[in-house]
Amino acid sequence: MICNKYFLAILFLVPITLTNLTAKKRILSKKETIKGYSFPKDTELHFNGRGNLWSARIIHATQFKTLKLFGGEFLRFYPNGNLMSIDTYHGKSALTINGIPMAPQKKIYFHTNSNLKEITLAKKYKINQILFHPGDTLAFFPNGHLKTARIQTPTSIQGIDIHKYSKDNFPENKIDFFQGGSLKAFDAFTAYTIQGYPAAGEQRILFYPNGKVYRMKLSEDIEYKGKELYGKVETFFRENGVPDWQVFPDDRQELIWEEENEARVVTREGDRANRTQFRFHHSLPLVLDWQSYRLNIVWDKE
Repeated sequence: MICNKYFLAILFLVPITLTNLTAKKRILSKKETIKGYSFPKDTELHFNGRGNLWSARIIHATQFKTLKLFGGEFLRFYPNGNLMSIDTYHGKSALTINGIPMAPQKKIYFHTNSNLKEITLAKKYKINQILFHPGDTLAFFPNGHLKTARIQTPTSIQGIDIHKYSKDNFPENKIDFFQGGSLKAFDAFTAYTIQGYPAAGEQRILFYPNGKVYRMKLSEDIEYKGKELYGKVETFFRENGVPDWQVFPDDRQELIWEEENEARVVTREGDRANRTQFRFHHSLPLVLDWQSYRLNIVWDKE
């Protein structure tokens, strides 16, 4: 009998639990303020099973905190109540957020702290002295600093004329920035001249935070202070712009400029375990492709 009571209790509780987990929908009959947001009449709201605001479809134009909505937008929210995204595919006009013009028929994303995460521009807009154009997609760090860009129109960054984005050009098609605002990396679709050096196309070129090039492949063999630099191989530079060393896929590594107490690069044949035996020089950054190179880096204090 006791077992039957427990069974009946569980039987009655299960539907209640499932009901609580089911999302609820409301259509407002008048303007209301919910979870700190002011929603106009006829707004369609969805709540999750815990009562948290999950989404809202805006029908009429309204002032949504600092945002002016024109009607037709679909909003998504984080569990903490902050805005996650704005879907403007059915919006009646382009939005402006923090003075930045947003392209219509595009989705706008926010970080959990409410700062912009990813947008597509409707008009020309300048950030960190870089001119971006309509159709460019920009992503931001949580603190609001520019993180990445995909551009539809060529632009100049740190004296480099960056080519436009094309899905057929390169797998990444992305420009990266340091949080300080300087260029971190970009995909070179064709040959460039970078800080006086001929750079090959179809590669990702990396930079130091001070703006100097860090790693790239040269498009051709050149001579640097009596030292031959080979084209088509990874070339690493120091933070002052001086070539440092090159990496060859046939296990042949070569320091370009060697001074006392510098890292000494040696090679060794062997399996994958041997290729990963190295110690870092504190000022020597590395980007290694373990499938292509065999390196053993040692610290030379002699």
